[in-house]
Amino acid sequence: SLAASYSIDAGSRGPGTIRIDQGATASSDFLQIANNTGGTATVTVAGSGSSLTSRIAVVGLLAEGNVRVEDGGQLTTTGNAFFGANSGFIGRTTVTGAGALWKSTGNIILGLSGEGQLVIENGGEVDASLLTLGYGSDGFGQATVRGTAASRGILTAGVITTDSGTSK
Repeated sequence: SLAASYSIDAGSRGPGTIRIDQGATASSDFLQIANNTGGTATVTVAGSGSSLTSRIAVVGLLAEGNVRVEDGGQLTTTGNAFFGANSGFIGRTTVTGAGALWKSTGNIILGLSGEGQLVIENGGEVDASLLTLGYGSDGFGQATVRGTAASRGILTAGVITTDSGTSK
């Protein structure tokens, strides 16, 4: 297990990948993905017992950032999670496979000033207190729930809202 005293970064100095699997756990106060120029960054949480917990998440500030929660993996954010945090950049999240869960007690903001995308599929689940699509005037937020009749994605949110940006 990994417990960072402040930040877990992927792509802060160019392309980067972090994979948390086989029951591993990681936690930090601040999760940064693709927050510097130079390439795509991806964080994957996969498999039963594997988890990542962070208070604040910023994905896609100055490059393309991706978060994948797969097949029993679990992501927990307790504060705000910003996807597509800067104009011209994209932050994507995919929650896929049975038991995959993103639990957010803060605000998930898709498209702060850039483009934020959320895909929930094949039995994956997102449980959010608040989901905001297209927050800033330049922001574009999109949430997609899909899957087969036997294995659809699940989105549960206390509030889903749009702001001054574009939403879909």
